[in-house]
Formats: sequence, C-alpha cells, structure tokens
Amino acid sequence: EQLERLQAQREEKAGAIQRREMLENEERLLQQREQQLESLQRVADQYRRQRLAYHAAQKGYLAASLECDRSAVLYAEKEKAFLDEQAGVLALRLRIDEPCPVCGALQHPKPAQVSKQAPTEAELNELRKKREEAEALTRKLSAEAQKLRGESDALGDVLERHMKAAG
Repeated sequence: EQLERLQAQREEKAGAIQRREMLENEERLLQQREQQLESLQRVADQYRRQRLAYHAAQKGYLAASLECDRSAVLYAEKEKAFLDEQAGVLALRLRIDEPCPVCGALQHPKPAQVSKQAPTEAELNELRKKREEAEALTRKLSAEAQKLRGESDALGDVLERHMKAAG
C-alpha cells in the first residue's frame, strides 16, 4: 500500500514536472509573442509619425509651389510691363530733328507714352529675387518631402514584415 502510494506520488510529481515544463514553455512563447507585439507597436508608431511628417512636408511643398507659381506669374507680368515701357522711356529722349536711337528716323510722329503702372528696374529686380527664392524653397521642400516619403515607404515595408511575423 505504501509502495502504491509512493508510486502514485511519483507519477503525480512526474505529471506536475511535465505540466510545469509545458507552462514554462508556454510562458516563453507568450513572452516572445509579447516582444513581437511590442516591436510591432514601436514600428507602427514610428511609421505613423513618419507618415505625418511626410504629409506635413508634402503640404508645405504644395503651398510653396503655389506661391512659386504666383511669384513667377507676377514677375512675368511685371517684366512684360517693364519691357513694354522701354519704348516709352526711349521716347522721352527723342528730340525733333535728332535721329531715333532705335530706327534712326529724324521725325517722331507717334512716340510711345510712359505708363504710370510700369515697374521700375529696382522693383523688377526685387520681384525676380522673390521668384528665385520661392523657386529655391520649392525645390528644397520637394526634396525634403521625397526623402520623407522614401523613409516612410521603407518603414511601411518593415511594418509589413513585422505584421507577417506576428501573424
């Protein structure tokens, strides 16, 4: 009877050891799973921040691009007005019986008039400078947005691999 009891205790102890080993193995698997999920969460958070940065950069680029377009149009309009005005500026210098600096004629029957809306050369230079600055900013923001997009796409690939690994 004592032998049977000892044998039952031994079997019970062996079963308990086996259950403990199973539970330890299950605990290791759960810890691995938890680490996978934490890693997935970190990558997902990083990806979300990267996408937000990319979208902000893209929005900044689009705003700069619109401003660049407006600046280019304004400069083109003012440059045309300035160039059109050059005939009026030359006409101010015309003198009767003196040759025209453009065509050489001595008579000036219909000289061009000076417009009050035409920009000065200094104003035109300032507009050119603003246009060039807008173009430079647009190029810079475009490059920045492209860089962020590449980084974001790479993180998206990493996230996808983590998701597949996590099951």
